[in-house]
Amino acid sequence: MKRGGGVRGPLVVAGAPVVVARSEPRPGRPAAATPLHLSALMMVMPRASLPAACVMVSFLTHMLWTPTAGAQGKPRPAPAAPAKPEAARADVARADRLRQLRVRGEQAMLELRYREALEAFGEAYRESGEPTLLYNMARSYQGLERFPEALDHLERFRELASAATREQVPQLDELIAQTRQRVSWLVIDADRPGARVMLRGVELGRTPLPGPVRVVAGEGRLEVLLDGYFAFERPLTLPGGERHEVRVSLLARDRTGILGLRSQPTGALFTVDGKELGMSPVEAPLDVGTHRLRLTKPGFVALDTQLQVEAGERREVTFTLERQAPLTSRWWFWAGIGAVVAGGVVLTYALTTERDPPRGTVEPGVVRSSLVRF
Repeated sequence: MKRGGGVRGPLVVAGAPVVVARSEPRPGRPAAATPLHLSALMMVMPRASLPAACVMVSFLTHMLWTPTAGAQGKPRPAPAAPAKPEAARADVARADRLRQLRVRGEQAMLELRYREALEAFGEAYRESGEPTLLYNMARSYQGLERFPEALDHLERFRELASAATREQVPQLDELIAQTRQRVSWLVIDADRPGARVMLRGVELGRTPLPGPVRVVAGEGRLEVLLDGYFAFERPLTLPGGERHEVRVSLLARDRTGILGLRSQPTGALFTVDGKELGMSPVEAPLDVGTHRLRLTKPGFVALDTQLQVEAGERREVTFTLERQAPLTSRWWFWAGIGAVVAGGVVLTYALTTERDPPRGTVEPGVVRSSLVRF
């Protein structure tokens, strides 16, 4: 007879074989062998052996139905299932794909194909989240002269990378400082919400912008567009590493017209309704209606005229100034000059012409006078 997990052969009790059946496991108990009913043993055993059989059956019942140590408390945890081959193959495939993306990006950088390098590094970063890829992406943005994005990624790399990883870029702070000098912080203060803000043909957002926008420093043209209003346009020079603020006032088309005022020659001063607008060429928003305009420039005849402004119109007007006649072209100038010249000629002739002296009444050598007596 064997204990614990059932009987492996016929069990002999007082000379008679007993068949033990294996039961189904019950909750909280391990699978155990169950003896047959006592009446079955009594049917097959002699009466003389009945007391001994009862004792043996009681003993077997206690041994076979006593729970094991693991079943007395909580059920033992099931052993961890082995890793599925499919998951392992997926991990290997993912690692191989990330390696290929890195190689592709590095090769593109060497060949100055920055856009392809950025795509490869960006895809690898989205799958892995490795901070080193942020640095590679920043260098790709620099090659594309997209310095605001390059600065963003360099700062994120410095924030997320470990100290050991940052040590691999010993001049990181210097690189960030140099990139910052290629970036300007643009602030738009507009009087109308919902207007599109465009710089160099790229939309930065809609007014009001959430805050200073990082843009590439240097020359650029700003446009602010809103339906029902004239477009605001202005050339900008954005300083590197600094903040630049622009105030935008949008004009309604149903109440305003915009005139571009030019002159030939340039540099004339425009005055509208007694208010100086500036030197030509100048663009001026004017209310609908008639306006008095005066144009002046030293050496030219002043021009006075009127302008009619229509709602929603935008046009250019060019004025030609006449040069003032020189002083020598005036008739009275030459008349005066002629009189002066004539007088001068007479005087000069009188002073420089020699004439014979008049004949006297006293003969030469003879002096006639009255006698003076003392």
